[in-house]
Amino acid sequence: MMYRKICNIALLVTSFFVFITWTLTNEISISHDYNGMFSQIIIFVINFASAFGFFRIFVSLTIYILERLKIAKKAIFASSFFEGRWVGYYVSPENNKPIVFFQIIEQSIDVVHILSEDYNVDDSNSYRGVWKSEGDVSIASKKSSLSYLYNFDSTTPNSVTFGMFNATFHKKGILSIPCIINGHAFNLHSKTKFRVQQIKVSDSIVMGGNDKKNFYKKP
Repeated sequence: MMYRKICNIALLVTSFFVFITWTLTNEISISHDYNGMFSQIIIFVINFASAFGFFRIFVSLTIYILERLKIAKKAIFASSFFEGRWVGYYVSPENNKPIVFFQIIEQSIDVVHILSEDYNVDDSNSYRGVWKSEGDVSIASKKSSLSYLYNFDSTTPNSVTFGMFNATFHKKGILSIPCIINGHAFNLHSKTKFRVQQIKVSDSIVMGGNDKKNFYKKP
């Protein structure tokens, strides 16, 4: 979806570029040894080659910039920009204990990867396990929805749980990026469904030494 958006922008810019080059090539006088039709063919080849090359360069350059410049990525992704650090909360369906998790979302042009660490609220040092997204993460910005499959690898020996997560996200304004995620996770093993709430705390995916301690204090 995002790659198609970049291509659409590139197509618009390339169209303007083609118009300019077409105007310039029409001003070039072709040698009298060639007839008019051959002159038009040469001009067409020049326009096509320059337009195709410009399109490829523009797309590659845009992707390169997006991968390295956060502000540009936020501008292009807009309401689909989830990259950063999140803190979330849910009640475990196994023992009804409150759980807090720290989540990192990495996002590129065509891939979104989600990794989370779970801790018991009653004991911030009680690590429960890690859960991460599996396959594609579906983001529908017009519907403000987010969904993906996940697996949860707990501290219990030989215990891996698979599930589905479906949620809606909220923004502070029309042109803002998502800052809150509210949804439900469905455990495929136990057939249980539980509510999950998340808030974004940073656009950076680099977690500092005191982040977990500070995130734990957030509501």
